[in-house]
Order: sequence, then C-alpha cells, then structure tokens
Amino acid sequence: MDKNIEQQIRAEVWKQDLNKNADADLSEVFTELWRKKLLIVIFGIFFGVLGIIYALSQPNIYKASTVVAPAGEQSNQNLSGLNGLGGLASLAGFNLTSANAVDKTQMALQIIKSRKFIADFVERHNLKPLLFATKEWLPESNTIVFDQEVFDENNKTWTRSVKFPYVSEPSDQEVVEVFRNVLEVEPAEVQGFYQISFLHQSPYIAKEVVESLVHDLNDYMRKSEQAEANKSIQFLNSKLLQVNAAEIRTVMYELIEEQTKTLMFTEVREEYIFQTVDPAVAPEQRDSPARTFIVLFSGVLGGTIGCLVVLVLMVIRKTKQPK
Repeated sequence: MDKNIEQQIRAEVWKQDLNKNADADLSEVFTELWRKKLLIVIFGIFFGVLGIIYALSQPNIYKASTVVAPAGEQSNQNLSGLNGLGGLASLAGFNLTSANAVDKTQMALQIIKSRKFIADFVERHNLKPLLFATKEWLPESNTIVFDQEVFDENNKTWTRSVKFPYVSEPSDQEVVEVFRNVLEVEPAEVQGFYQISFLHQSPYIAKEVVESLVHDLNDYMRKSEQAEANKSIQFLNSKLLQVNAAEIRTVMYELIEEQTKTLMFTEVREEYIFQTVDPAVAPEQRDSPARTFIVLFSGVLGGTIGCLVVLVLMVIRKTKQPK
C-alpha cells in the first residue's frame, strides 16, 4: 500500500515538473519570437511587397450576368391532356407519358455547358482569340490588345508555341475547358430563376457573350423542337395510312394536332426556353482580382514564415549547445 502511495506521489511530481517545463518552453518561445520581431516584420513586409507586385500584375476581370426564368412549356401542357388516351396510343406504338419525361429547362441547363454547344458557339462567334489571346483591355478606346505571341491579329493566324498533342490553334477540347472556367450557370436568389454569367477582361465582351448565350440557347432548343415535331408529323401521317381502327386514328390525329401546335409555338416565341428577366449590362466594377485580400494574405503568410524561421533557428541553436 505504501509503495502505491509512493508511486502516486512520484507521478504527481513528474506531472508538475512536466507542466513547469512546458510553461518554461512556451515562455521561451514567446520570448524568442519577441526578440526576433524585426526579422518577422521583415518577412511580412517582403511577402507583402511580393503580394502587391502580383496583385498589380493581374488584369481586371469583369463579370456580366443575366437572370432568366423558364418559359412556359406550352407544348408539354397540351400533351398532358392526352394522357387519358395512353392505352390506345400504346397500341399504335406511342408512349404519351414520355413526352413529359424530360424537363426542358434542365435539359437546356445541361446543353449550355455541353462540349458540342460550347465548341459550336465559340466557333460561330469567333471567340477563340478573346479566350486565349487577350492581353489587356483598353477602356479609353474599348479595344482588346492581343498577345502577338499567341495570336497575330493582323494576319488572323495563331502563333503560340505548344507541345504535342496541342497545335497552334486551340482545339475544341481546350476551348471547352477554358470556356467552362469563365462561364457560371447557377440558381438565382429567387427559386426557379437562374443566373448566367461570363467573365472577361472587357466588360462589354462579357455582356455580349451572355446575351448571345441566352439567344443561341433559345434558338438551339427551338430548332430542336421544330425538327422533332416535323419528324413526328411525318411519321404519324405515314402511319395513318396503315391504321384502320377508328380509336387509334383519333389518337394519331390528336398527336398530329399537338405537334402542329408545337411547331406554331416555336415560330411565334423567340425566347423559347428561357425568358430574360434581368438583362445583362457591362459592369463598371471588376469582379476580380481581390487585390487588398491578396496583399493582406501575403503579409500574414510572410509573418507566419518568419515565425517558423525563428523557431527553427532556436531549435538548431539549442541542439548545438553542450548538455
């Protein structure tokens, strides 16, 4: 029993000595950091200056945004009225419920970020030089200065030097990757609305691209619906010649009528999928870089590195001292 008490006493003494040593070491650390505060400040100032240089070297990036709302799905609403004839339609080889299976809005949101749509869009609007070769934007004249080592504007030729498998002119895969990095499609603050944004050094280019994106997306979806409706009408008309049952012919006439309404609907409404609620404008304030944050972060990082250097030097000095 006495031995157990003695061991407990020794353990308690050892803990107290350990806490004292830890407090002493911590006090020594703070003392050393305070003694070397000038070195730490020098590190902070040095990294802060590097942050200033980096921040000033970065071009201003502007973000133009538009808010859109899904347009009414008139064709789908009309087709939903035929669901009561689903049994007869299935006999004729049609599935009326599939017409509503795909949310056109969600489909459009995926299409705007798809490889084919982006590649075609960039090619159609000749955006490759603006994506890859923009050096700076001159606000006084509202002109773009291109990097001649990437793109020769006078001769309209690509001059960039790249390694295999890339070539001088950016490929579609490069175009899609870069475009997706400067395209933002996200839900707006109001539920059911969406915000489409584009980033560029020129606020006017950003605005034009956003407007063209919404227009081309609506046009793409409208033409797709028109092509699908025309094919459906042609198919239904050909099948009418092969069907004798009056009930099934009634269903097919109803389907032809709805597809005809779809065609008419696509022709009269320009904003077929998305209706612009808040049009894009050329922003006056830059979106990035956050120069103040960059400088402050660089200064704090430099100070932290300075502290680490002081502690490493202290450890090295203590290890060299004779025991």
